[in-house]
Amino acid sequence: MKHKKLLISFIIILIIVYVIIIILEHMPAKYQTITLEKEPRGIYSTPYSNELTVVYDDKIVLYNESGDKKEYTIELAVSYMEPMGDYAWIIDGEKNMYKLTYVSDTELEVSDVILRDITYIDAVPDAFGAVTSSGELYVP
Repeated sequence: MKHKKLLISFIIILIIVYVIIIILEHMPAKYQTITLEKEPRGIYSTPYSNELTVVYDDKIVLYNESGDKKEYTIELAVSYMEPMGDYAWIIDGEKNMYKLTYVSDTELEVSDVILRDITYIDAVPDAFGAVTSSGELYVP
């Protein structure tokens, strides 16, 4: 009789563990998971937008909170970016600074060179600080 009670208790525990495993497998993930296509040049987020910006060699991809994406073809070798929502400040591989604007869901516009020999930028909406390789600081 004692073995029978132990066996029933063991079976009940197994059933409970099985049910918990099934429930956990079907729960939504706590965080949105994005599978990247290839290794990116950079991944950026900003408090001014709910989008994650991923820069590849030939494109920029914006992901929203649901994981939906917008892709933009780019012909610049972006080495650094400061996203600001519907635009971004970027530095290319030759240390030139540009303003990149998202015109539509598929089109972007890149300004002419704003500054040259820039190694770092930090920005807030409509303003930036840019540092040259010789240590000069530019603020508009």
